[in-house]
Amino acid sequence: MNFKPTNILLAFWLLWITLGTVAVYALMYSDIATEDQLYFNYFIGGIFMAISLFLVLYFFSINYVLDDKYLTRMSGVLWKQRRSIPLEKLTNLDVRQGPIERILGFGQLWLFTPSTGSDKPEEKLIGIVKPHQLRETILAKKDRMSSTPTLREESKDPVLEALKEIKNVLIEIRDKD
Repeated sequence: MNFKPTNILLAFWLLWITLGTVAVYALMYSDIATEDQLYFNYFIGGIFMAISLFLVLYFFSINYVLDDKYLTRMSGVLWKQRRSIPLEKLTNLDVRQGPIERILGFGQLWLFTPSTGSDKPEEKLIGIVKPHQLRETILAKKDRMSSTPTLREESKDPVLEALKEIKNVLIEIRDKD
Protein backbone atom coordinates (compact mmCIF):
# COMPACT_ATOMS: atom_id res chain seq x y z
CA MET A 1 0.00 0.00 0.00
CA ASN A 2 1.59 3.28 -1.15
CA PHE A 3 0.38 6.64 0.09
CA LYS A 4 1.51 10.27 0.24
CA PRO A 5 0.67 13.28 2.41
CA THR A 6 -2.48 15.13 1.43
CA ASN A 7 -2.13 18.18 -0.81
CA ILE A 8 -4.02 20.20 1.80
CA LEU A 9 -0.85 20.09 3.92
CA LEU A 10 1.14 21.61 1.06
CA ALA A 11 -1.50 24.33 0.75
CA PHE A 12 -1.06 25.17 4.46
CA TRP A 13 2.72 25.29 4.13
CA LEU A 14 2.49 27.61 1.14
CA LEU A 15 -0.13 29.76 2.85
CA TRP A 16 2.22 30.42 5.79
CA ILE A 17 5.11 31.21 3.45
CA THR A 18 2.88 33.51 1.39
CA LEU A 19 1.69 35.36 4.49
CA GLY A 20 5.30 35.84 5.57
CA THR A 21 6.25 37.10 2.12
CA VAL A 22 3.31 39.53 2.04
CA ALA A 23 4.32 40.86 5.46
CA VAL A 24 7.87 41.44 4.24
CA TYR A 25 6.71 43.23 1.11
CA ALA A 26 4.25 45.32 3.13
CA LEU A 27 7.17 46.53 5.21
CA MET A 28 9.23 47.03 2.06
CA TYR A 29 6.79 49.43 0.49
CA SER A 30 5.80 51.33 3.61
CA ASP A 31 6.54 55.06 3.73
CA ILE A 32 9.09 54.68 6.49
CA ALA A 33 11.31 52.16 4.64
CA THR A 34 14.86 53.38 4.01
CA GLU A 35 17.07 52.21 1.15
CA ASP A 36 18.96 49.82 3.44
CA GLN A 37 15.69 48.35 4.63
CA LEU A 38 14.62 47.81 1.01
CA TYR A 39 17.75 45.72 0.28
CA PHE A 40 17.21 43.76 3.47
CA ASN A 41 13.56 43.16 2.54
CA TYR A 42 14.54 41.98 -0.96
CA PHE A 43 16.94 39.57 0.68
CA ILE A 44 14.24 38.29 3.05
CA GLY A 45 11.79 37.99 0.14
CA GLY A 46 14.33 35.90 -1.77
CA ILE A 47 14.75 33.65 1.25
CA PHE A 48 10.98 33.18 1.47
CA MET A 49 10.82 32.23 -2.22
CA ALA A 50 13.70 29.76 -1.82
CA ILE A 51 12.01 28.18 1.19
CA SER A 52 8.75 27.93 -0.78
CA LEU A 53 10.50 26.14 -3.63
CA PHE A 54 12.25 23.78 -1.23
CA LEU A 55 8.99 22.98 0.61
CA VAL A 56 7.21 22.12 -2.64
CA LEU A 57 10.08 19.88 -3.77
CA TYR A 58 10.32 18.23 -0.35
CA PHE A 59 6.56 17.68 -0.15
CA PHE A 60 6.47 15.86 -3.48
CA SER A 61 9.43 13.68 -2.45
CA ILE A 62 7.60 12.20 0.56
CA ASN A 63 6.26 8.69 -0.01
CA TYR A 64 5.07 6.05 2.44
CA VAL A 65 4.90 2.31 1.77
CA LEU A 66 3.11 -0.18 4.03
CA ASP A 67 3.66 -3.86 3.32
CA ASP A 68 3.21 -7.02 5.39
CA LYS A 69 6.41 -6.55 7.42
CA TYR A 70 7.54 -2.90 7.22
CA LEU A 71 6.37 0.67 7.12
CA THR A 72 8.80 2.66 4.98
CA ARG A 73 9.17 6.43 4.56
CA MET A 74 11.11 7.80 1.60
CA SER A 75 11.85 11.51 1.26
CA GLY A 76 14.49 14.06 0.43
CA VAL A 77 15.31 16.73 -2.10
CA LEU A 78 19.11 16.71 -2.18
CA TRP A 79 19.80 13.87 0.26
CA LYS A 80 17.39 10.97 -0.15
CA GLN A 81 16.34 9.07 2.95
CA ARG A 82 14.69 5.69 3.19
CA ARG A 83 13.67 4.48 6.63
CA SER A 84 11.92 1.18 7.29
CA ILE A 85 10.34 0.28 10.60
CA PRO A 86 9.45 -3.37 11.24
CA LEU A 87 5.78 -3.66 12.19
CA GLU A 88 6.63 -6.23 14.86
CA LYS A 89 8.73 -3.61 16.71
CA LEU A 90 5.92 -1.05 17.00
CA THR A 91 4.80 -0.51 20.58
CA ASN A 92 2.44 2.42 20.14
CA LEU A 93 0.78 4.42 17.37
CA ASP A 94 -0.51 7.90 18.24
CA VAL A 95 -2.75 10.05 16.08
CA ARG A 96 -2.10 13.79 16.45
CA GLN A 97 -4.55 16.32 14.99
CA GLY A 98 -5.03 20.02 15.55
CA PRO A 99 -8.46 21.64 15.21
CA ILE A 100 -8.01 22.55 11.54
CA GLU A 101 -6.60 19.11 10.75
CA ARG A 102 -9.63 17.46 12.40
CA ILE A 103 -12.01 19.60 10.38
CA LEU A 104 -10.23 18.78 7.12
CA GLY A 105 -9.80 15.08 7.96
CA PHE A 106 -6.04 14.66 8.08
CA GLY A 107 -3.38 14.47 10.74
CA GLN A 108 -0.10 12.95 11.87
CA LEU A 109 0.64 9.39 12.88
CA TRP A 110 3.46 9.01 15.41
CA LEU A 111 5.14 5.59 15.51
CA PHE A 112 6.87 4.45 18.70
CA THR A 113 9.28 1.53 19.16
CA PRO A 114 11.16 0.31 22.26
CA SER A 115 14.37 1.94 21.04
CA THR A 116 12.94 5.47 21.23
CA GLY A 117 11.47 5.46 24.70
CA SER A 118 8.05 6.79 25.51
CA ASP A 119 8.19 10.45 24.54
CA LYS A 120 10.05 10.52 21.22
CA PRO A 121 8.53 8.82 18.16
CA GLU A 122 10.61 6.67 15.85
CA GLU A 123 8.83 8.24 12.89
CA LYS A 124 6.15 10.86 12.21
CA LEU A 125 3.90 10.37 9.21
CA ILE A 126 2.57 13.81 8.23
CA GLY A 127 -0.47 14.83 6.21
CA ILE A 128 -2.23 11.47 6.58
CA VAL A 129 -5.82 11.39 5.34
CA LYS A 130 -8.03 9.44 7.79
CA PRO A 131 -5.19 8.79 10.27
CA HIS A 132 -7.36 6.69 12.61
CA GLN A 133 -8.20 4.33 9.75
CA LEU A 134 -4.51 3.99 8.80
CA ARG A 135 -3.65 3.32 12.46
CA GLU A 136 -6.16 0.46 12.54
CA THR A 137 -4.78 -0.93 9.26
CA ILE A 138 -1.22 -0.93 10.62
CA LEU A 139 -2.31 -2.56 13.89
CA ALA A 140 -4.24 -5.23 11.99
CA LYS A 141 -1.15 -6.04 9.88
CA LYS A 142 0.96 -6.17 13.04
CA ASP A 143 -1.53 -8.55 14.69
CA ARG A 144 -1.63 -10.79 11.60
CA MET A 145 2.15 -10.90 11.67
CA SER A 146 2.33 -11.94 15.30
CA SER A 147 -0.39 -14.57 14.88
CA THR A 148 1.28 -16.41 11.97
CA PRO A 149 2.78 -19.69 13.14
CA THR A 150 6.52 -20.11 13.36
CA LEU A 151 8.39 -23.12 12.00
CA ARG A 152 8.32 -24.85 15.37
CA GLU A 153 4.59 -24.33 15.75
CA GLU A 154 3.74 -25.47 12.23
CA SER A 155 4.44 -28.72 12.43
CA LYS A 156 2.94 -31.99 12.19
CA ASP A 157 4.63 -32.69 8.86
CA PRO A 158 4.75 -36.51 8.47
CA VAL A 159 8.21 -36.50 6.90
CA LEU A 160 9.61 -34.37 9.70
CA GLU A 161 7.96 -36.61 12.30
CA ALA A 162 9.43 -39.73 10.62
CA LEU A 163 12.91 -38.19 10.62
CA LYS A 164 12.59 -37.32 14.30
CA GLU A 165 11.57 -40.91 15.05
CA ILE A 166 14.54 -42.28 13.10
CA LYS A 167 16.84 -39.94 15.00
CA ASN A 168 15.45 -41.14 18.34
CA VAL A 169 15.92 -44.81 17.34
CA LEU A 170 19.50 -44.16 16.28
CA ILE A 171 20.23 -42.40 19.58
CA GLU A 172 18.78 -45.38 21.47
CA ILE A 173 20.96 -47.81 19.45
CA ARG A 174 24.06 -45.72 20.10
CA ASP A 175 23.35 -45.51 23.81
CA LYS A 176 22.94 -49.33 24.09
CA ASP A 177 26.43 -50.00 22.75
